[in-house]
Order: sequence, then structure tokens, then C-alpha cells
Amino acid sequence: MTFHGREWLPIPEAAKYLSEKSEETWKQEHVYAAVLEGRLHLVARLMSGTRSVYEERVEGLVNVPIKGAAQYHLERLEHRLRERYEWVDSWKGANIIVERDGKEHQLDYTEFPNGTQLGVRVEALEACIQQMPPKAADDLDKPLGERERETLLVIIAVLAKKAEIDMSHPTTAAKKIVREVELLGAKIHWQTVDHKLKQVKEVVENLKA
Repeated sequence: MTFHGREWLPIPEAAKYLSEKSEETWKQEHVYAAVLEGRLHLVARLMSGTRSVYEERVEGLVNVPIKGAAQYHLERLEHRLRERYEWVDSWKGANIIVERDGKEHQLDYTEFPNGTQLGVRVEALEACIQQMPPKAADDLDKPLGERERETLLVIIAVLAKKAEIDMSHPTTAAKKIVREVELLGAKIHWQTVDHKLKQVKEVVENLKA
């Protein structure tokens, strides 16, 4: 399946496509989060001359397994777009791995080389849209008001306390919650949970002030 003859869309266009087709607001960071959660599969268009560590030419459109350096790179991109600041640490692990025709190639780079375009296949975008739950024709269609949002965050705080989750360290708590989510057979990225828990912590601190 293609979109006006196109097999894949770069991340900014993928976000626009999902927004138009699903009637929901998608931003680039939402697409990255969906990739990290396994709901979308990443592709990359590599520039001519890109080589593997074995000097093989690896050019054109390739699939990108979300692991190692690629996962770190996407986490950093998603974090920068969501939080509006860059991580200060750098990746010190193995190089980027891409896949074509069932064969993996380790690129001679620890990050995607200059000129690489990241995107998602149109077929995967359509499948993601089909899996989205239908919207109800009631208040669920309306965005959360500030008071309702704070109420839900307070409820999360109470449930976290009952579960003996230490909210003073949101990142550690987020990773613990993600492990429990995976036991249920679902997927959610720890940074998404971390972001929500920080909001919970802020609301609770404001209530105590």
C-alpha cells in the first residue's frame, strides 16, 4: 500500500499523515514514542556510500531494528522533542544495525550518518490507524480540562502509594511500572511513564504547598 505512490514517509510527514487519517493530533515525538513502543516500525533511507563495518555498501531504504544504538538515538530524539532539551551523555555501545532482505548489517557509525532520513512505511501507518480504538461520541472526544487532568494525576498518586511505588524517583518508578505492563502483554516506553509520573509528583507537591 502506498500514499500517492510513496512506500514510506519521513517522520514529520508520518506525524501529519496520522493526524489527518486518525483525527488525532500526532507530533514527531509521538511517532518516535510509537516506534519505541513497537506500534510502528522504523525505516531509514541511507545516503549513497554508506558502509557496514565489513566495508559492504548499505544504501537506500532499510529497516531499523529498535535496539542498541538505534534505540538510544530514538530515545534521545523523542526526549529532545518532548522535553525541549538534549541529553548530555553519549552512546558508548555498538554501532547502528539495519536490516535488509532478512539480513542485518552493522554500520560503521555509532549514530545515523549525516543525510539519513528516518521514517515509517505507509503500510505500517495504515495498520496503526486501524488498531486505534474508535472514538466515542460523548465526553471522551473532548480534551481533558485542567481540573479533570489534576484529578486523574492525584488518583495515579494514590494508586502508586498503595502499590508502594516510590514517587520521589520517577525514572526508577517508571521502569518498574513498565516491567509490570510487559507482564500484561502490553508495551509502553519508560520515558512516557516517567513524563507522566513527573506530572503526578508536581501536582502532589502543589497540593501540599
